[in-house]
Amino acid sequence: MSWRSVFDRLPNELYLSIFDYLNPIDLLYSFSNLNFRFNSLLKSYSCLTCKSVDLTKLNPHVFQYYCSLQQLNNEIYSIKLNNSQFKLLSFSSNNKLTRLNFLLENDYYLYLKDQFIIENLQILKVQHHALTWQKPLVICRYLKQVKIRLKNHWDLIDLLNSLPIVEKVHATIDYDVTSCRDGSSLEGFSYSNKLSDFSYIIHSNHGLVYFVTDYSIIELLIQNLINLLKLRLYIIGCINTIIDGYRLENNLLKFLPKLNKFDFFIQSYGGNKIKSMEQFNSFKWNFASYTNQLTDMHFLFTLPFKFQYLHECLNEYFINSIKTNFQKPNESVLNMNYVKHVDLSCSITENFIVLIKKSFPLLESICFSSSTTEYLCSTTLYRQSHYLINSIQTIIFQNSSLNLIPFIRHLPNLNKLTLNQSLLDHLLEKIDLIYINQITELHVYKFQRHSLENILNGFPNIRHLILKTLQTNDEPPVRSFIDNHCHHKHRPISACDILEEVFKKKLNQLKKIEIGCYFERDEQNLEGILSRLITKYIRINTKFHINTEDYKSTRCGSIQILFF
Repeated sequence: MSWRSVFDRLPNELYLSIFDYLNPIDLLYSFSNLNFRFNSLLKSYSCLTCKSVDLTKLNPHVFQYYCSLQQLNNEIYSIKLNNSQFKLLSFSSNNKLTRLNFLLENDYYLYLKDQFIIENLQILKVQHHALTWQKPLVICRYLKQVKIRLKNHWDLIDLLNSLPIVEKVHATIDYDVTSCRDGSSLEGFSYSNKLSDFSYIIHSNHGLVYFVTDYSIIELLIQNLINLLKLRLYIIGCINTIIDGYRLENNLLKFLPKLNKFDFFIQSYGGNKIKSMEQFNSFKWNFASYTNQLTDMHFLFTLPFKFQYLHECLNEYFINSIKTNFQKPNESVLNMNYVKHVDLSCSITENFIVLIKKSFPLLESICFSSSTTEYLCSTTLYRQSHYLINSIQTIIFQNSSLNLIPFIRHLPNLNKLTLNQSLLDHLLEKIDLIYINQITELHVYKFQRHSLENILNGFPNIRHLILKTLQTNDEPPVRSFIDNHCHHKHRPISACDILEEVFKKKLNQLKKIEIGCYFERDEQNLEGILSRLITKYIRINTKFHINTEDYKSTRCGSIQILFF
């Protein structure tokens, strides 16, 4: 008797137990239309409602099958997806969607014709990149909770004006100096009187390069949210903006009589530092201040520190130089137990490494934003186990900080590295491969074709490889409207040539590769060309999926290939 016939003879109860271990989409993809019996079982299976689905975990072939289930799609109440999936899905205007979790792979623009998708939502989450929309934004009469990333402050104002009953808004602002509306006011805007939980976070992708934040317009917004119970403000990029106790009380807190939870951080470049912390004694929250004498940056924040990131504060004197409004602060109060990411512009010293290990026990990533910093430790320090920082998994170099390369030796669990090509060349020349061969994700900017062999030899365990000739991910597109070819000053690379060399190295663990900006003689038929090339080298049982930028696009995008 064959195995197949034995499987067919299993009782229905056992099949239903197997179904319980599968998500609805995989279940439909695997068992629907096998035979009459399985179709009957699927119809009777009570858990097959697909009320909530996570499309981000589906491989592309299963997702294509899901796209064909249009009727099922309109029955879903909660969905998690990325922007490329959103473009391929079809929703009717009478869909039942109430919860949307949007994981953006790049900034996304929501056209007016597509805004019906958020009109009936109750919960909206937009993560990783910013969402913008065609004005005016549709009124969301049922939306109660929003966690979103936006390009600028005024998009947040427009959003709040479109949410009449919202109760919770957590907004991260990618502050864009070109998007400020000079002379604009809040007149004519109205906000939900049910809004009780509000978070305003300013995020910086490239360090504090531009000091453009106008803190007064943020104060003006908060003054209108009079029913707040919880408030989180993380403000960076101010210039000559010193917040003393008097301004904090009269421009902010006196307008919020119900406020009982307050987390605050502000950074200002220039101006006068806070001379005395006694002016904060009247508040029910603990405050601390710090001045970085080297950079002339001033910081004021609440304790305990509850944010997951810290910009430009740190040097080896940070903890000991903090001034507080209470006597003899407990050491545990000063610990930065919530911080997972820091932006640094200071040199690495032995005392700094001790500070990181002691006060930032959960730190996962560091971004170096200065090209003048140095590694000032003993050349043998990394050989001592108590100077190893086990928690850090990600390092980002935004500039060519050649002197900081030895710091990598202190990071035994480093698995993600982002840097430019010249710095990577220096790293491969100066650092023993034993310190980097555990890295599984590598992002290289200003990539040069002749360096590919060294990259493949230096990172044998790579799983996720990004090679871009651009200087940063945010560099604007330069693709001609006339001939559709890339006109970047950096010479575009051939994706076919890169892939062929990668496959010859037989990187068996590679799951994702992204190449850009690219130039091919036949961009219109590029997917077919790449498919034939990949099939020539990969194992028979390995599947792949290719995403390419439309050859008619004016955006110099990249080619992305997934293996599974």
